[in-house]
Parts: sequence; C-alpha cells; structure tokens
Amino acid sequence: MSIVKIRAVVSLLLVVLFVIVLLTGIGLYLAPSDRIAKEIDWNFLGMSKWKLENLHTLSGFIMSLLLIVHLILNYKLFVEFKLHLGFLDLYPLLISEIFVTDSLLHCRTE
Repeated sequence: MSIVKIRAVVSLLLVVLFVIVLLTGIGLYLAPSDRIAKEIDWNFLGMSKWKLENLHTLSGFIMSLLLIVHLILNYKLFVEFKLHLGFLDLYPLLISEIFVTDSLLHCRTE
C-alpha cells in the first residue's frame, strides 16, 4: 500500500473516530448521574451511559494513537510548512495541537 493510501485511511479513520467521540461526548454531557440513569433506564442513540462511557474512552484512545501516526506520516509536510512560513516554530505548533486534542478528548463533566 502506498504512503498516500495509508495517509488517506488514517485521515478517514480520524474523522470517523472524531464523530464517534463527539456524539458520545454529547450523550455523556446530557446523561443524568449513574444512579438516575440506571433507575430510568436512560439511553442515548440506543446505548446506556455505561456503554457510552466505554465507547467514548476506547474511541478516544484509538484516536490518540492514530493522531500520533498521522503526525509521523505527515512530519515532512509540517517541516515544509515551517520552512515556508519561516517565522513559525514547528514545536510550539505541534505541542499546541497535542494539548488541544488532549483537552478535547478528556473534557468531562461530572
């Protein structure tokens, strides 16, 4: 498989996982507490709160791993971007991307 196809597959998987994490995150934000959710048999998109939490966590971990793969596969593009814009340093850009992604993946309301 060529590098272009691998990049395309990784990017597509990142988009799909982002949608899953987004939808499960919305469901968890709207979910009542555990005790109430069990008592009223609450569900979102046909899944209980427990299943939403597990799917959200697993998808987030897989998305994080794929993000690292994505950054490795596209490292040359990041370097070219840095050289093209000259005044930007690549490391703050990557660090800020990692922190933003981490913050989005781990935002939770209790």
